[in-house]
Amino acid sequence: MKSSLLSKLFMLTLLLSNLYSSQINLAWLQEQPKSFARDFYILQFLNQEITPTQAIEALELIHNMNYKLFFAYAKKLQHDETYAVVQCLQASTKELIQTNADCIAAGLSTYEMTTLTYIQKKELYEKLKEKYPQKAATLLILNSPLPFTKLIASHNEGFFDVFNQVGAAYIKHYFNYKLPKNRLEQLQIDTKFNQTIKIIVTNLELSNLQTSLLKEFKADILTSDSLFYLGINALRHNHNELAINYFKAASQKNYLRFEKDKINFWLYQTTKDKSYLETLNKSNDINIYTLFAKEQFKEVFTNIEYDIKQLDEKSSFDVTNPFLWQKIKNELTTNYDIKKYEHLFTQEYSKPNLAYIYEKYNKYQKHYFITPYESFLKEQSTQRKALIYALAKQESHLIASAISPSYALGVMQIMPFLAKHLSQKSKESFNIYAQLNPKISITYANEHLNYLEEHLSHPLFIAYAYNGGIGFTQQMLKTDIFDLDKKEYEPYLSMELVPVDESRKYGKKVLANYFIYYNHLNPKNKTVFSTLIQTIKKSHHK
Repeated sequence: MKSSLLSKLFMLTLLLSNLYSSQINLAWLQEQPKSFARDFYILQFLNQEITPTQAIEALELIHNMNYKLFFAYAKKLQHDETYAVVQCLQASTKELIQTNADCIAAGLSTYEMTTLTYIQKKELYEKLKEKYPQKAATLLILNSPLPFTKLIASHNEGFFDVFNQVGAAYIKHYFNYKLPKNRLEQLQIDTKFNQTIKIIVTNLELSNLQTSLLKEFKADILTSDSLFYLGINALRHNHNELAINYFKAASQKNYLRFEKDKINFWLYQTTKDKSYLETLNKSNDINIYTLFAKEQFKEVFTNIEYDIKQLDEKSSFDVTNPFLWQKIKNELTTNYDIKKYEHLFTQEYSKPNLAYIYEKYNKYQKHYFITPYESFLKEQSTQRKALIYALAKQESHLIASAISPSYALGVMQIMPFLAKHLSQKSKESFNIYAQLNPKISITYANEHLNYLEEHLSHPLFIAYAYNGGIGFTQQMLKTDIFDLDKKEYEPYLSMELVPVDESRKYGKKVLANYFIYYNHLNPKNKTVFSTLIQTIKKSHHK
């Protein structure tokens, strides 16, 4: 039965691949629901041989404009000024500094300015000072003999344009000094200060800047996230009472379950008040913080479902079609009849779609850790199976037709450039749409994980690399982060200090998923959560 289903699914995906690649046209695009999926197909349409008029009509259909779409559109438009802007945005730093003020202002970032010589910055200042005074002011700060002094003297807009954009290495070398109290009071009224706080706290080499933040800021001005990071900063510098005050202030401003659990975890760690642990234990969310609490109370989650019993009916729903799924997601924004979807999603490979609907229907009080696509993983170890499922649950809810805002595709959400590399490595022809076939998506993911596991040894680090890239992960692990010997609160503290927002949260989510899946797939040899956490200490990186 499964083998027959597999064959049909594979053939259907290939058929759709050929259909999409040969027949993407405006009429077809106009029929599809507005979504990131349609944007992805608009990008493929813009890369075909089309007229400028067709490109303009396609532009009107876009749900979320980004550089990829804009560049592809501009190339088809045959409009000199628009194409000139694209050339400026795509030009290298070396090419940009030879152009005019308009092009430099459009294409040269603050980070790129830091790579220029003193003479180059001086010449650019002369080009920009009349028409783009703010850009010119940035160059003056960067070209100063004492950039920090010049930065402190600048107005708030100039401060944030520089500090929040120059990058970690530049801040470490030129800005790692204690910020004056009166300057901090001026900066905190600007919303951009929230980003500044995160940059300072998550860079372990900015000790002087971090000591500047060991004070009471006005909680009503800052976000819950900033208050939390001020608490983490205070904790790292042994100001426990200040940390507790910030964690309490962060809790009062946050209503998201995951974030509340995170704050309660740290309030328990810093106060040892068991009421916080009890609150954490009662949470319905499944994350690293609630797993910690369950273990302390020797309890297990009672709101996990590992399988879904589907109706024994035939269904023609194509799980690889992103637009069919998008239409259903649109329906879920209003009142809906759950039975309708139970009769629609009756195939083995539509279990993830039904699980997604059930979770929403149950207001996320139940969590579905299902294991579809088992036939694609039968040769893999328990650890690999658990990792694949953990990643896929976070990436796509295991849904075959998922397409992300950045156009990662399929169950495993692999970016097209990586999928192309993997297909070439396997000496296979590449079809961008074939990733919507779960077998192909999982095959690519296994190949990629083989590579990642040659360099990284713990599921947490592999998750960081899967999300943010192996270069980012290896660079991060070269710093003091996850250097855990004799340090209190580890490895949880390091997990809060991962410098990229998306990767920080992603790693925590995947680690919790991995623990649940590993124990489900390995019932005779279950592990406890503290053991999984302790192995982070033993497996920094290879």
